Amino acid sequence: MVFIAGGVFGSLFSRNPKRSGMATQLTFLFGSLTVIYFDGNFAGFGFLFNPWYTLVSIPLSLILAIPLFHIALRMAEGAETVLDGYEFTDFEYALLFLIIAPIGEEVLFRGLLESPLLAYGIAIGIAVPAVLFAVIHIIPFKNSAPIFLGWILLSALILGILTSVLRALSDSIVPAIFAHSLFNLSGRIAERFKL
Repeated sequence: MVFIAGGVFGSLFSRNPKRSGMATQLTFLFGSLTVIYFDGNFAGFGFLFNPWYTLVSIPLSLILAIPLFHIALRMAEGAETVLDGYEFTDFEYALLFLIIAPIGEEVLFRGLLESPLLAYGIAIGIAVPAVLFAVIHIIPFKNSAPIFLGWILLSALILGILTSVLRALSDSIVPAIFAHSLFNLSGRIAERFKL
């Protein structure tokens, strides 16, 4: 229900990617937290701190993200992307892509979704949230050139697998949030170096 609600609220602002992204992510965050609150078991949904895996998430996310974003930027050259004409200021980018999106998406996919799925085995617990995480990236990039969209989906799947594995190994969503945020930061850095 949280997943669907996020899509519905995001679609209300579909003409403006900034507002759409913010509405979707805030719905993911507050919807997931509401469900977890009523369950009453925050620790069972990964609300623990694991310093070792949090530190491990930093180099892993950078090693994966930098080449993926470099290739994505090459593919985007001359191709229309959905974000054309919607330049994010550094503040807007930091707020949405480095704070709200990583927290909202990881609470939903690695906390609310992955936590109960791990009871069915690590493969299901990792695969289902990773695939659904990749699929939601169709929404903001659906009007992009097919090759760019395909690469974004592959990159999102790789990030989804990384964050799902970190969640499964650490019993915490904190490493996943760090990895997700650094992944997005790498994209912004790659974009800046390209410019």
